[in-house]
Amino acid sequence: MHPPAPAPFTAFLRRRLLTGALTLWAVVTLIFALVHLLPGDPAETMLARAGAAPAAVAALRAELGLDRPLPAQYVTWLTNLLRGDLGISLFNGRPVAALIREQAAHTFALAGVAFAWALLVGLGLGLAAGSRPGSLRDRLASALAVTGVAVPVFWSGLLLIWLFSVRLGWLPSGGADGWRNLVLPSFVLGCASAGPVARLTRVSLIEIFDQPYILAARARGVPARRLLLNHVARNAVAPVLTVAGLQLGFLLGGAVVTETLFNRPGLGKLLVDAILWRDLPLVQGVALVVALTYVLVNLAVDLAAGWLDPRAGWQ
Repeated sequence: MHPPAPAPFTAFLRRRLLTGALTLWAVVTLIFALVHLLPGDPAETMLARAGAAPAAVAALRAELGLDRPLPAQYVTWLTNLLRGDLGISLFNGRPVAALIREQAAHTFALAGVAFAWALLVGLGLGLAAGSRPGSLRDRLASALAVTGVAVPVFWSGLLLIWLFSVRLGWLPSGGADGWRNLVLPSFVLGCASAGPVARLTRVSLIEIFDQPYILAARARGVPARRLLLNHVARNAVAPVLTVAGLQLGFLLGGAVVTETLFNRPGLGKLLVDAILWRDLPLVQGVALVVALTYVLVNLAVDLAAGWLDPRAGWQ
């Protein structure tokens, strides 16, 4: 007698956990390979002069384990990761995990508020465009969505700094002293991710408005606002959530530029400094934390999408 087939949710969760684990392993391997392809010698960088004595460089490389073959370094690093050990920073001798904990809150706050901006602006533009396709409102909302994607974060950030900080003096241009310091960088970052959300929301609304049950409800005289909120919006949000989750990768990556532009502390600035100093354990640790966050958030988004639309979500 064959064992019963797993429930759709259980099978879905198993597949997503397996996919996430394989993705993390691939990312870990890629990070290790790319970091060791960076030019320069960490030992020479730590000695603070390119012309350091060869004996001193060799001794430091041996102390750090950099003289071992790359496969041996990879196995050691992977084994330490499985034990939760991200290593020691080559630059200041502190545990990588401690350095990441100190800066992660700033980046996650920035990415979280930017994600909220992306959903708010993207869903708003998508609803405005999709509820009246072909209208002037549709064209204006679509144009704004395209503009948000087309304009680089660096340029839009500089423009908002000039307007709201230099000219009007309403908001600070940088730092991380309070919520006011978070408004400009999160808005700049969020608007860049709002475009894909807006476009998919528009497409989903148009498709759902053409469904037979929506046409039948219209024929029965159901008010347009009630139809939009109770029937159309719920079914349209499920695919939008998946795309919104994918945008988190952009938000975490965009934090590198945004934190530099607005002079904010965070993982982005920590990563840039680590690359400049050839701090291999720190580069690998920050990249791993970003990848792990991306995988976990996408799993949560997939679960939410499946809850909103179980017919498609658990497939």
